[in-house]
Amino acid sequence: MYPRVLIAEFEKHEVKEAVKQCMLKMEEIKNEAETRTSLIKEMVFPKMEFSYHTGEEHSLRNKHGEQLANSLMDGEMCGQPVPDYLTKYYTSEYQRLKPRDPLINWFIPSAGHTFELISRIQGFAAYIAKQVKFSLLIEPGHFRAHLSAFSEQFNDLQCFFDCVELTPEELSQRAFEANRLLKARNQKVECADHSRVVLHRAEEILHKIPGANINANFHKPSDIFGDLDIPQFHPCDAYGTGDFIHANYVAGGPLANKFICTQAPMKSTMNDFWRMAYQEQPSYIFMLCDAVDIANQGAMGTEEVDHCPVYWPKIPGASIEYDNIVVKNVGVDGITDPLFTITKLEIYHTSVPSHVITIEHFRWDWQDYHDIHWPLRLLQKSRQSTSRPTIIHCVDGCGRTGTLVYIEVLLMQLLRGTENYEHPLLTCAIFVRLQRRYAIEHYIQYLYACRVLLHFVQPFIESKFHRYVLGYSFNDSGFIGRFEDLLQIWAQRTILQ
Repeated sequence: MYPRVLIAEFEKHEVKEAVKQCMLKMEEIKNEAETRTSLIKEMVFPKMEFSYHTGEEHSLRNKHGEQLANSLMDGEMCGQPVPDYLTKYYTSEYQRLKPRDPLINWFIPSAGHTFELISRIQGFAAYIAKQVKFSLLIEPGHFRAHLSAFSEQFNDLQCFFDCVELTPEELSQRAFEANRLLKARNQKVECADHSRVVLHRAEEILHKIPGANINANFHKPSDIFGDLDIPQFHPCDAYGTGDFIHANYVAGGPLANKFICTQAPMKSTMNDFWRMAYQEQPSYIFMLCDAVDIANQGAMGTEEVDHCPVYWPKIPGASIEYDNIVVKNVGVDGITDPLFTITKLEIYHTSVPSHVITIEHFRWDWQDYHDIHWPLRLLQKSRQSTSRPTIIHCVDGCGRTGTLVYIEVLLMQLLRGTENYEHPLLTCAIFVRLQRRYAIEHYIQYLYACRVLLHFVQPFIESKFHRYVLGYSFNDSGFIGRFEDLLQIWAQRTILQ
């Protein structure tokens, strides 16, 4: 089959999966709302008429957006059954994003380019298949795969900075050392100087805005004190520096666009986070963890390490000012992605309110490594804007955040090609870690990135032997079957912890 046909079939499968996920999401939201309404009716208004519609409609619109709320209240959208509407909606989304996504249009440039990429995909499949070993000892009486070669690669990644001599520039982390006590969630997670995001002063940023007249808002010391007796000014912070935020660029190499990997904002760094957003002007913020309202957090302060506060206005129409940066919620969308809740934000500086930056904030607490579809959807979004970066964060900005960027590096490496190297998975992981320390934190995340790649290349694998070894032929065989086994073990350990 031709690549165009294979990709079309792949798109149909992804649309079906998106519809399925959205239906599950809607059912979960509806059940939760009905349960909450039932409890309120029984406990607070036992003798009054208090229906699901009257009690939850406003809350659903604020939390999940107009479209999703309407579908939950009416059971249909635009006069069509929900599954039909969603199928048309997600199909149109794919068609809208396709023209600017090289991962889908790779077969268009030339027949030679297509042949080269198909060859790289076969080479990647052969490499992964070679790493998969089989044994009768894992499950006596059954010939089962094991992934010890991947475990060894991940151990090499963990030991990389201890075993390889880096340059002084690559090792430098002076800014982190000067700010770690106040601005780092985990003082053991360093922030490299060579790739860190340096926060600029507001006047430096505003001077770059075309047509901005800020002379009335910012004054030099001589404007206030004259030419004589100008006092010497020093940084007002007793500790730390004003240009630091625990964030790093991940860019270059095979990547077509730039990422900023950062830790979740703390109460003490929310202003810095939005300074960075205003300075860097991202198109998207991908939030891969849950959020906790500050008012509900504990008195001991342990939440700073483990949880992310709500750092944006959650209610449509609401605004919050963070040190002269105004963040406004202009709408919530619970339909465009079946997993993520999307909040459309506008941010501007109070000195130049006419210069508005629009950002789409995607939020979902990523805990499930079974779902291999959402990274492709989310990364497709980020490729729509190569001139503006994408900010990604989980709690520490390393594990889940680094894994998502790692998947994009692997995809673009496959798409663009490079000089041959022996271990593509390990090489790409090192590329990310050199820029964002401790990215891809766990072994299961290393395997998960590979699993997503195998999902993307599945239609193009020609060898029946490779398809068997990779696990395409049978549900419980090869790499995929063993990965599913490891996920069950991982889930059990997570519950026990």
